[in-house]
This record gives sequence, C-alpha cells and structure tokens, in this order.
Amino acid sequence: MRICALRIGLTAALSLALSACAAGNAESPAWNELEAVHTTPAVREAAALAPVPFAAAERARIAAEHACDSGHDAACEAAVDEALAGYALTEATARGVRAKTRAEAARASLTEQGRAADEAAAARTTAEREASELGAELEVATHVVPPRASGPAPAAREEARRRAAASLAEDAELLCDAAKLAGAAASAASATDDPALLKIRDELTTKPAAGAAGAGPLLDDATRARAACLSQLTAARARGTAIDSEAEAILAAISARGLGDDLTVHRDERGVLVVLEAPFDKDHLTTHASDALKALAAIALAHPRSALQLVAHDASGSEKSGTETAEHRTLVEHRLDDAAHLLDAAGISAARRHAVRAYDRLPIVDPADAAHRARNERLEVVFVSS
Repeated sequence: MRICALRIGLTAALSLALSACAAGNAESPAWNELEAVHTTPAVREAAALAPVPFAAAERARIAAEHACDSGHDAACEAAVDEALAGYALTEATARGVRAKTRAEAARASLTEQGRAADEAAAARTTAEREASELGAELEVATHVVPPRASGPAPAAREEARRRAAASLAEDAELLCDAAKLAGAAASAASATDDPALLKIRDELTTKPAAGAAGAGPLLDDATRARAACLSQLTAARARGTAIDSEAEAILAAISARGLGDDLTVHRDERGVLVVLEAPFDKDHLTTHASDALKALAAIALAHPRSALQLVAHDASGSEKSGTETAEHRTLVEHRLDDAAHLLDAAGISAARRHAVRAYDRLPIVDPADAAHRARNERLEVVFVSS
C-alpha cells in the first residue's frame, strides 16, 4: 500500500511539472513574439534572398525554445532577442539585395538608353553629312549645266561680258586653289591648267579693255571653268569629314576673340571667309591688319584640318582695270610677302597656306566710282577645311 501511494505521488508530481513547463513556455511573451515573427510572410520571403542571416536566426530560435522549455527565463529571453535580431537582419539584408537588383536594372536601362541616344546622334550626324554632301552635289550640278551660247551684243554689253568673264575666271582659280589646299593636289592642278582658263587668261590679256567683240564665248568658257573648279573642290571635300562642324568651330573661335566686331566674316563655297578692309599701308600690312592676321593664325593653329588661302584685292580705277603692270605686280607681291612672313612667324607653314593675287578682277564696288572704289582694296583670309 505504501509503495503504491509513493508511485502515484511521483507520477502526479511529474505531470504537474510537465504541465507547469508547458504552461510557462506558452505564457512567455517573448516566445510568443518570436513565434509570430518566425511565421510572417516577410521573413519567409526574405529567407530566400538572405539565407545566411536567416540560418543564424533559426539556430537562435531553436536555442530559445530549449531555454524556454527548460525554464531558464534569462537565457530564454536572451536567445529570443538574438533570434528576433537575426530575423530583422534577414529582412534588412533582403531589402538590400532587392535595392541592389533594382539599381543594377536601372543602370542597365540607362546604359541601354545611352547607347540608343548615341546611335541616334550618330545617325543624325550621318544624315546631316549626307544632306550636306547632296547639297554640294546639287550646287555643282546646277553650275555644271552648260550655259546657252552667248551671241553678239553692243559694245557696252560686250565690255560687261568681258568684265564678268574676268571675275568668273578669277573665282574659278580661287576655287581650284581651295581644292588644292583641301587635298586634291593632282586634280586641282589639272583644273587650274584647264584649256578654258588658259584661253580666258590669254584673251583677257590680248583683248582691249573696252569695246572688245566676241566676249560672249569668253563668258561661256569662264562659266564652265568655274563649274569645273567647284567640282574639284567638292570632290576634295568628299574625301574628308565633318566640314560643317569644323567651320562652325572656327566661326565660334573668331567670335570668341571679338574679331567679328572689326572684320567681315561669313562662309562661301571655299570655307570661312574673313575680310580685312584697308589692310595695307603702301607695300606692307597696317598694324591693325597685322594684329588681326596674327589672331587668325592662332585660330588656324588650333584647327589643323584647315588651310589658309590669302587673296589680295586691289582698288585700281576703271582706267587700270584688267591691266597688270610690272610695278603693280611688284606692289601686290610685296604685300603678300609681308603677310607670308607674319604667318611664318606665327607658325603657319607654307604647306598650309597659299597666296593669290586677284588684283582688281573681283571688285565689290564699281571701280569707276572714285568716291568708294578704295573699298575694293582688301585682304581675304579663307579657312579651307577638308
């Protein structure tokens, strides 16, 4: 009887102890919080992105379960805190992984957008270059169309034709010279020695200055010669690239130096044209013209793809028009030599420049106008890009 009662007492005591332990575990606020966090979707989703901190949190949760089941309250709470911190770290790590993934996707998108923008810019550049080339070809084609043969005309008109032929021939030589500077040395030389130009030079020298008959065919030949030289220049530039951007950069440099305030600056078929008015004092450059030419030389040095064409224009009166005396040629040559020496000193080599004596064949005002014909005396500096 006594042994039986003892066994019954031990069994009851064990049952009470287990019940107390289970009741104590279930009633622990810290444990209940841990179980609630452990089962949340946020933690379960984060586990896939941050497996290392999640595994550490799980180990801490198991340790907390043992400590709480054993009735060690202090150890239970410490382990629970460690597990909660581990789950928080898991979620934070997962957020960092998601942020990094989004950042990489954004960078990839920006890279793709940048690539697309570069491709669009390149396509635009190509289209603009092709449009410019087509425009140049159209210009050449327009000038190449053979002119209708000129018939006889009154003496005054024949003289006007002779003057026009002289201007067109001079213009043709300037275009051919620009083509040579742009890189078409062989073809430009052949165009300069074209029979039409040789014939024009000869006839302008031998025909009287006024009242000459038969100037119509001479004008026709000059028109064809100009078209040939323009074709040479266009062909030379077709082998180059970015002509327009080079010209725009030179125009911007001229503007930045303030040269446009004192000089005439524009573009023509040869390139960027800068006109120095009244540039000579007898046979040498004025101080103002020298300073301007030095500034233009500095711009040329900064743009090595451009050569310089110097064109000296005279202001002879109508009675001298078309006449090139030895004294006159010597004066013009001395003026151009002075400009050449200045460019040499500035670092512009002879290979990057060429001087042309236009005399009075390209006037901007009527040479017979004594009050204004001095404006015809000028020095043109042309940036010929290739």
